[in-house]
Order: sequence, then C-alpha cells, then structure tokens
Amino acid sequence: MSCTLEIVLILSSYLLGCLSTGYYLVRLRTGQDIRNLGSGSTGTRNVGRFLGIRGFIITALGDLTKGIIPVVIALYFEFNIWVVMLVIIATVAGHIWPIHLRFKGGRGVVTAAGALIVFDYRIILVAFLIAGLTYVATRRLTLSGLLAISFSPAIAVIFRHNIIVIVGILALVLIILIAHRSYVRDFLRVIRGRTEKDETK
Repeated sequence: MSCTLEIVLILSSYLLGCLSTGYYLVRLRTGQDIRNLGSGSTGTRNVGRFLGIRGFIITALGDLTKGIIPVVIALYFEFNIWVVMLVIIATVAGHIWPIHLRFKGGRGVVTAAGALIVFDYRIILVAFLIAGLTYVATRRLTLSGLLAISFSPAIAVIFRHNIIVIVGILALVLIILIAHRSYVRDFLRVIRGRTEKDETK
C-alpha cells in the first residue's frame, strides 16, 4: 500500500470521528449546544439526559457506526496492522477532540467499542462481560465501562494478538482515560477518603 493512502485513511478516520452525532442531534432538536449542558460531553449519556432514550439510542448508533466504518475499510483493503491500529486511535481521538468543536467532544467508549467489534469481537464480548459484572456489583455505569475498556489490552494478550495490537489498544485505553480524567480523579478522591476514614476507626 502507498504511504500516501495510509496517511489519507488515518486523517479521514480522524475527520469521521469528529462528526458528533450527539452535538448535531441536540442542535437540531433544541437549538442548544450540548457542550454547555450537563457534563458538557457530546456522548450518549449526556445526550440521553436531555433527549431521553431515543436521543441516547440515536447517538449511540451514530458513535458506534463511525467507529466501525474506518476499520472495515482498513481491513477490507488489507492495510498493515499498525495502520489499522492508528485508524482506530484516530477515529476515537476525533470523537474526543473534534477540531470543529474546539476539541471538546465525547468520551470515546462507544466509538472505541464499534472499532473493536470489527477488529476482534471477542475483545468486546469479554469486556462487555466485565462491564456487566462490575455494574451488578457497583451500580456505577461509567466505572463499569472504564474498567472493561482498561482490561482490553490484557484481553488482547489472552487472544494472542501481537505486540503492535496490544500497544495500540493500550494507547486507545490511555486516551479514553484522559477523556475521563475528571471522573477518575473524583473517584480516586472518594476511594482515598473512604480509606482514610477506615484507618481512623
């Protein structure tokens, strides 16, 4: 494959990721900017707070689809595996940091799930199982999703993917955690507070 084609595919993946379903949907339905509402995210949960279950589903399908399309193209035309991983990362990065929305988008979990479903559905199946068990135990949806996606590199190791895939998925996890940094920080603060309270008993 030509290096030019690889660069075009990666850049196109980022631009596709920038197309924010939630942002456009809320603009169309209410005239408001979802980035100024709720958590400020353009993702499924925040949109669902203001548009209900239909808004949630439409946004989820849009975010899932834009994760799927670039990976289908990369695999169909048999691009090198490192290109496929960069395509996944670029798409999710576009969703999180869309250039036309001043780099303020969603959190990337649904788009990443769409990409990984195409790349290796087994990773998502195991991650979904982890998320389900975590949710039953904690009743925390965001925590469940983050924990599941964080286990993705280990799941890739279990399924014997090569080092390029493992490093690529690890990079994907890192940018999703960066997008969730405020949640992670608050959660760690709560855990630290509980630990300190237990120590003083």
